[in-house]
Amino acid sequence: MSMAKTLRSDASYAERREAIYGPLRQEGVFTWDCLYGQEYALAGLHRLERAQLEEMRRAAEALGRIYAKTVRIVQQGEPALLAELGLPPASFGVIRLRFDEDIPTLIGRFDFVLTPQGLKMLEFNSDTPTGIVEAFHANGRVCAAYGEEDPNEGCSGAFRQAFKRMLDLYREAGYASEHVVFSSLDWHEEDAGTTRYLLKQSGIAGAEFAALSDLRVEGDRIWAQSSNAGDEEAARYPIDVLYRLHAIEKLAEDRDTDGYPTGEHVLELIAERKLAIMNPP
Repeated sequence: MSMAKTLRSDASYAERREAIYGPLRQEGVFTWDCLYGQEYALAGLHRLERAQLEEMRRAAEALGRIYAKTVRIVQQGEPALLAELGLPPASFGVIRLRFDEDIPTLIGRFDFVLTPQGLKMLEFNSDTPTGIVEAFHANGRVCAAYGEEDPNEGCSGAFRQAFKRMLDLYREAGYASEHVVFSSLDWHEEDAGTTRYLLKQSGIAGAEFAALSDLRVEGDRIWAQSSNAGDEEAARYPIDVLYRLHAIEKLAEDRDTDGYPTGEHVLELIAERKLAIMNPP
């Protein structure tokens, strides 16, 4: 039975909401329709004119080109410029790494607002965007429930292409790519759910999820614990490529319980090209 048939015209808002998000919760992909005790995902529609959708897509493309140009300039700047921009000193070496002249990041999220004067950009989350499962998975279910067209239908296929492109760029630059790990805070439902969704969509064979708390930095490598092996030592392996839903500025502040600057150590490994990260710096 399609979800469009589950919404009765005489159903209350609460009933419509449960008809949509109950199955999504059971499926286990989008489980945070309520956050911090409040309704997060709504059970209604905001309809867009097709021209508005096309305008947003054109704006994202055009702004992406502006950001790519800006990144190229900033990466050549002196430390004083990076400090003036509010970037942590521990990240300066990482920020100078360049892999793609045309695209500023792997996955980014533009936040737009429609005004009487046209679209205005509120934010470009270019490092650790969320809202991905909502846009590419939950939104499709909501549209289906109301019998409406999903403006993002088929767009999730771009994830596999984007991850392949990024891996190819790293390989061309001489990086190892045997062990790929997707990582986030495992206790944060939205972050962990988003990261696991991207892991599945990436199509990267053998890639695994590991909580940030389960990663270890030793010497010139960062290590993860495999969930597929029983013996602790046998399951431990070095990470070559890390997708991290953990912002670089947060990483620069991370310390162990004994005060060791773990985050700075990881940033050094990235700067020394011993660890590849996605999103790229």
